[in-house]
Amino acid sequence: IQKTSNVSHQNGSRFIVVIIPTVVQVYETSYWNRIKRIYRLREEDYNLLLPNQFIRETCETLGIDLFDATPLLRRVASSDEGLYDPVNQHLNPYGHQLLAKGIVDYLREHQLVN
Repeated sequence: IQKTSNVSHQNGSRFIVVIIPTVVQVYETSYWNRIKRIYRLREEDYNLLLPNQFIRETCETLGIDLFDATPLLRRVASSDEGLYDPVNQHLNPYGHQLLAKGIVDYLREHQLVN
């Protein structure tokens, strides 16, 4: 992350990390509960947000901007509109649209674009 940030700065750009959560992190109740049942996993042995926390702490330490889309996607996931493709579990067009709007809002809020 630091090397990429350095290259960005050397080229006159600002580097921002964006966390795009997995379908399990967003639809924790349905996906994660099903996985725990199937594989007989114990809740206390896992922290689904640990990767996000590691990246957040790394960015804070290095002074790198971070937009974590997890809270945004979780809020919208409570509606009936799906955000991920049910087959490949990548963001669907609606999920991409929502993510793009979240990034633009973050950039404007932090005065990184006009």
